[in-house]
Formats: sequence, C-alpha cells, structure tokens
Amino acid sequence: NVSMANVRNENQVEIGTLVVRLIAARNIKAAVEGSLYGLLSSKYSNCFCKLSVGNISHSSSMVEKNLNPCWNREQFFFPVMISDECIERNSNNKSKNSIYNSSKSKSTLPKFELKIDFLHRDKISGDSKKTIELGNLSLDFLDLMMGRQHHIDDWVPIQGGGECCLSVDYEPGGPQVQVNGYVRIMQFSSQHFDIYPLDYGMEYQVHSIDYKGVMVSYDGIPGLSRSGWRCIVEV
Repeated sequence: NVSMANVRNENQVEIGTLVVRLIAARNIKAAVEGSLYGLLSSKYSNCFCKLSVGNISHSSSMVEKNLNPCWNREQFFFPVMISDECIERNSNNKSKNSIYNSSKSKSTLPKFELKIDFLHRDKISGDSKKTIELGNLSLDFLDLMMGRQHHIDDWVPIQGGGECCLSVDYEPGGPQVQVNGYVRIMQFSSQHFDIYPLDYGMEYQVHSIDYKGVMVSYDGIPGLSRSGWRCIVEV
C-alpha cells in the first residue's frame, strides 16, 4: 500500500488538505479605548482574522465590539503543497519509507505553518478598508503531517495579547486520481520489494482504477529492463 499525490503542475504537488476550525479568542488587544474609564463606553475591537498557509489566504467574519470574539467553528480548507525539488532531494535517501517518515527529514522539508493575523476594522472613520493589527500567531503543523500528532484542539497564545482556540486536522491525499493522469509515490506503508523498484522521484501514469486499487505504469528503467518495456504496477 502506498500514499500517492497528484501532479498539480511542473513545480508543486498537492499532498493533502489542512482543515482549520476557528472557534474563539479571548482577552485580545483593544483597538478602541473606552471613555471615562469605561463609564460611558467600554473598550473594544471589531475583530476578524486572516488565515494563511503558503500563498493561500482566507478571512473570517468580523465580530463587532468585543474582546472575546466567538466564530462558532468557522471552517477553512488549505491545500498543502510540496515542491518537486523537495521530493527529489528526499528521494535520494533510499533508507526512508517516506519523505516525512523520519525525524531527520524535518530539517530538509519546507516549513509547514498556519499563520493567523488578528485585525480590527475601523468603522468610526468611515474607511471600511482601514485595519489595525491586534496580534498574530503561527502554528507549525508538520507533526500532524508526520502522524506524530493526530489532532490539535487547544488555546494558542497570540503575539500581541490574548489567545485563540483552534481545531486543526490534516487530511492526506491530493485531488482525486484520474485515468491518464500522473501521480508520484509519496509514502510506503511497509517495505516494498519489486523487480523494478518504484522511485519517489518518478512520475507514474494512471493506467486504470477499480475497487481493488490503482494500476500505474512507467517506462522501463534503463539498465534494469529491456528497451521499450512498459511496466505496470498495482498500488
């Protein structure tokens, strides 16, 4: 059994999806100070969040006049991408069963990080595009991808004051595999043996799909198979 990833383009492959549920925040920074020590009006923020993974960003709804905003588990999905260069670099180490199966590989992988900016929208000035930064946080989710952590559901400190409650999951696998599409082998669930060994760095064309599995094919490897052979493997 193997884990596969679709080839998204020439430079990157989608290997999974990060699912983020924004629950609440508490004790965030006040953007508007109250008057007369809070006797006439209390301090508050019109808080919304900008969530980012790589170059993909989403914005939450805004909670007005509150320092303890609640978003009721607003849900966001982020495709997790990895570069061809990273796959090829890790495929050179034949002792690994996966590009993210060893603690040593953590230093060679890119940084997989969820970033959240907490922002205040100024509604007093009349400029709806004017925002004030209230704080931010960064969450490394590589341990989720490597299986060392199965789920995150916790309060995370905000740089700038306060903390945020998040629920985060990682779902491996890219878009649906299609016949005549191309995939790469990302992970073996057990040690594999083959006359013509599969390689992490190669692209495999999807030959057929049925209830038993996926048949992929590739050209014979020079020096290991006869010229012109087309090898078909069930995964």
